[in-house]
Amino acid sequence: MSDYGFGVWDEQGRQRNTGIRPFLYAGFMKLESEQTTGALTVPREPMNEGLRLSYVFLCTDRGYQIDKKRQFLVKDNQIIVSDGHDDAVEGWLIAYYTA
Repeated sequence: MSDYGFGVWDEQGRQRNTGIRPFLYAGFMKLESEQTTGALTVPREPMNEGLRLSYVFLCTDRGYQIDKKRQFLVKDNQIIVSDGHDDAVEGWLIAYYTA
């Protein structure tokens, strides 16, 4: 591995440095503050090629005094938004496929 960057290890102490992993953008969805329902549906075809669906949430709000909580669940070709344990702040749900 490179002499630069940072190291990542698993619980057994094995190196898990993967470098920059390629991904395929799948879609996005704007989530409002305190929104706890919804679903982002993306095309299924890349999953047929062995890719798996994942997501990242990009917060665009400071989230002060948020009463509602939410979580994200990846199920087949959907990312489902439901009641959960994380503050339901405003932001963008971004879906992508990775190997």
